Amino acid sequence: MLRIVESPRFGLPGLVEASAWLDESDALPPGKLPESLAKAVLKRKREYLAGRHCAALALGRLDPSLPTELPSAENRAPVWPAGVAGSLTHSNRFVAACVARSVQYRGVGRDTERLLDERTAKEISSAVCTGDELERLGRETGEDSLRLLSLLFSAKESLFKCLHPLHGRFFEFSAAQLASVNLKKGEYRIELVKTVADEFPTGYSLTGKFLFQDSLVHTLCVLPA
Repeated sequence: MLRIVESPRFGLPGLVEASAWLDESDALPPGKLPESLAKAVLKRKREYLAGRHCAALALGRLDPSLPTELPSAENRAPVWPAGVAGSLTHSNRFVAACVARSVQYRGVGRDTERLLDERTAKEISSAVCTGDELERLGRETGEDSLRLLSLLFSAKESLFKCLHPLHGRFFEFSAAQLASVNLKKGEYRIELVKTVADEFPTGYSLTGKFLFQDSLVHTLCVLPA
């Protein structure tokens, strides 16, 4: 069973979100699984169906006339209805979908991550951070390094989800850095240090939103139209 909950509030106009907590029972959320997931583990099936369910709720809230059954691309990413930009995320039993009209936002990237523990942080830090990125942000904000690294990880995931559908090219965490973090406003500026597409060259930057909530960090990155 899905427990629908109030979504994090990022305060950006035109964005509609639906979120839920997954129950730990064996029951799957309602919906139809693609054949590619027929032999997937129960956890993957549950996350897929919960994500699609939240997406249907968000689309219905954006415009009741929109189709709410999302087909999947070859990489199983959702194919949003024409005129809609959207993003899905799931982490630690939390699931959310965020959608907007593409005339307002060309790209939407939404991510949620569980706050990292020390062991995981040591394993991924070199892949997530560029140069002295984490140390610099620590000096500038005074924030705990584990929380900052969790934010870095999630913000770069949101950036990828925002930009990748527009050009179809894969890029690593090392392609971007957090140029600044404003803890009071819950905002960050993320900047490309490598060109990922002609439209998104080195030096291109976007402003994102974030929220720490219990054991999770939520991030949002949008590309205005």
